[in-house]
Amino acid sequence: MALAMTACAPNTQLFEVTHVIVEADSAIEVWSSNSFIRTDIEVTRDSIHFIEAVGPYNTMVRTESIAIDSLVLEITDSSLTIQQPDQITTYLLFDLDNHYE
Repeated sequence: MALAMTACAPNTQLFEVTHVIVEADSAIEVWSSNSFIRTDIEVTRDSIHFIEAVGPYNTMVRTESIAIDSLVLEITDSSLTIQQPDQITTYLLFDLDNHYE
């Protein structure tokens, strides 16, 4: 995998999803983050956790977790690609832990 966590690095990395690209047999769909609810992705040594804003106060709640070695095709510092039974989904990511404003 392209994203490696070293012993001196934190155990998790947190990203905000900026775009989603879904490739199926019949179509390719692309969504920008303004067309879906706020979604963050937390990457640990062995898992990917999806965290979504829910409720009237947009509380961030973990909604799904997957093992890195089960569905993940590729993960880099700016994207995550997952193989699902009928499609390939790529999430474009913004690093929430390491950015400058």
